[in-house]
Amino acid sequence: MSNSIEALEGVNVNDRSAVVFLVNPKSRFINAKGVFDEYDKDGQRPLKHSATLFVDGHSHRRRHHGWDQSQRGGKYTRCYVLKAPPDIRYYGFLTNPAVSNPRLQVCVLVHFDTKNQPETDFSILDKILRLIESKSVTNSLIEFFKPKGKKK
Repeated sequence: MSNSIEALEGVNVNDRSAVVFLVNPKSRFINAKGVFDEYDKDGQRPLKHSATLFVDGHSHRRRHHGWDQSQRGGKYTRCYVLKAPPDIRYYGFLTNPAVSNPRLQVCVLVHFDTKNQPETDFSILDKILRLIESKSVTNSLIEFFKPKGKKK
C-alpha cells in the first residue's frame, strides 16, 4: 500500500495533540481526506471545530470520542471518531508516532461515513484496527512526524 500523511490544514497543532489524514488513493476505505476536500470552506468548518476541540484537550462526546475498556471488551480503545453533526463521522485512531516527543497524541483520520442509526458500525472499526497494525501506516506516521531536517 502506498500511504501518506497530510495535516488537517487550519487546525492548530501543539506539542501534545495533532490531527492528520491517512491518504491512499488506491484504497476505497481510506477516504476521509478525499471526502473532506470535496466540501467548501463552510462544509469543512464542523470537522475543523471538532478537531480543534480535540487538539485543545476539551472533552466533548458530541464532537469527538473514543471507545473505552468497558465497551466491546476493550477491543477498540485505540479507535477514535471526530463528528460533524448531525450525522457525519470521520473514523480513525489515536497514536503516538513522534519518537522525539512521546507525549504527542495524534488522531489519524481514515474513513468518512454517515451515521443514521444509534449503534456504531463496528466493521469500520475492525478495518481501522487492521490499519493500525500495518507497517506501511506506522512508517508513514513516523516519517511525517520526524523532526525537521531529519527526513530522508
